Amino acid sequence: MPTRELWEQSLLSTREAFKTGKVDALDEFYSPDVVISNAAFPPVNGLDAFKQMITGSRKAFSDIWYENEETIIDGNNMANRFTFHAKITAPLSWLPVKNVPIGKEVYWKAVIFCHAENDKITEIIEVSNYLSLIQQLSATD
Repeated sequence: MPTRELWEQSLLSTREAFKTGKVDALDEFYSPDVVISNAAFPPVNGLDAFKQMITGSRKAFSDIWYENEETIIDGNNMANRFTFHAKITAPLSWLPVKNVPIGKEVYWKAVIFCHAENDKITEIIEVSNYLSLIQQLSATD
């Protein structure tokens, strides 16, 4: 069963990977077979695919930072509520918004639910408020 410290380190490591692109540190915290699910996208199957997703996200976003709002840890399970902040640096083809404003600062709230086995994260379910992002991108300044 992961300790509270291990769960917290896994969050910091994941956020650091999104901010800096240093994805190799994730090997310490994630199972090679981790599955990341989000209702808006197909599942990400495996740690290598997760690393590729992070690398791709970094092409679309810069100046990434997280506002941690709440973390609940119960043995092999963790829930984390946060706000993701970033600046758009490339078109977001995965969103139904035309003429995405490059350079615009955006944010959205999200919750992740994680499960671990043998001290490695095996599953993440993410729930993000992408409607908020779409509304920010659709608004005119």
